[in-house]
Amino acid sequence: MKFLVPKFYNDFNCIGSKCEDTCCQIWNVYVDKKVYNKCKEYKKDVKLKEKFKENIKRNRSNNTDFDYAKIIMNENRMCPFLDENKLCSVYLKCGEDYMGTVCKIYPRTYGNTELFKEKGLSTSCPEVVRLSLFNKEKMEFEVVDMDDNDFIDKYDYRLISKQEQELFWVLRNFSIELIQNREYDLSERLTILAIVMKKIDELLKSKKYDEILNSIDLYKKLIENFEFKATIEDININKEVELYLINELLKLGYKKNGDNYNYSEIYKTSIETFEFFTGNNNIILNSYIDAYENYYKPFIKNKSYILENYLVNNMFNTKFPYSEFFLTDIFNNMIVLVIRYIILKFNLIAATKKYKEDLTDEKIVEIIYKLSRFMEHGDIIMEAIINIMERRNMKDLAHIVSMVLD
Repeated sequence: MKFLVPKFYNDFNCIGSKCEDTCCQIWNVYVDKKVYNKCKEYKKDVKLKEKFKENIKRNRSNNTDFDYAKIIMNENRMCPFLDENKLCSVYLKCGEDYMGTVCKIYPRTYGNTELFKEKGLSTSCPEVVRLSLFNKEKMEFEVVDMDDNDFIDKYDYRLISKQEQELFWVLRNFSIELIQNREYDLSERLTILAIVMKKIDELLKSKKYDEILNSIDLYKKLIENFEFKATIEDININKEVELYLINELLKLGYKKNGDNYNYSEIYKTSIETFEFFTGNNNIILNSYIDAYENYYKPFIKNKSYILENYLVNNMFNTKFPYSEFFLTDIFNNMIVLVIRYIILKFNLIAATKKYKEDLTDEKIVEIIYKLSRFMEHGDIIMEAIINIMERRNMKDLAHIVSMVLD
């Protein structure tokens, strides 16, 4: 079977008990129907049989074969099947056949397009962050032969119209190539992408498919000739808009309790660094601008490839711009990408001010993987942010590019 994968895909190996964290906590861990039935009939080990009975419970409503049951976390919100070395006792005693699909595949991601099945890796795993984001070269992809025994057809992009299937490849290739165009600053690349996706979204909704290909060709020429530069220079940069959205997210995180998402230290650092929740917007804004100018800009000057790789990896995994979050709503998917970018950037700005020259790559790894766990697993957080933006009329192009531009 042919799969499209990032070139680093086959270099990934779970480091098990050596990992600073565990993926077997807090999240909903689903068990598919086949494995649930195997565990129910298991008899070899009396203690493990009882554990299966106590800790794997059927989902009684709206379940599928994929999420037929789930593992009940213990009082510490950890998987009850973890041993003292943070290793899976089910795997050690019974082998892979008794592991649910989620446990077998994480942190791998899957997608199905017209031409290929795809596999990627999520940055909610610290080892994936180290492997995928710290390469100074542009992220590359390749087609390889792989088995598809564990493949999940959760998002099948062959279900969209034939015209949109064809456009998917044109639009995703254009988007990734633009984000990797280092002749522009990264914030400029995102700004151009937002402008283009807004126009493409309008053409898609009007079903003017033929015009889209011509538009993309035109945009490529404008980018190549640096004709977007004048447009970008005329855009008003408004950090207050950016900080408002971040402030709302921090309040949302406060209500949800950052500890629930293994994000508490990063969350608290950001609040304390910029004195959020003091009610004094001038103090917050001035503190943010000071950190950005004096700490973040010198830091990111030689490390912008980390953010670039983060965006490209995310775009590949989510099938941008036909993302699983809004499927074919191109501009909404652009907004989701922008939110993920500005929240990560915000946390890095806070970290550069707090740690200064002591900010290590390992601290950056921690920030990225914990934030990815907070933002990317489940739709609740992103839906809440989108709702805030809708209520405040912040989902237009002007607000989006104002938040992105530096």
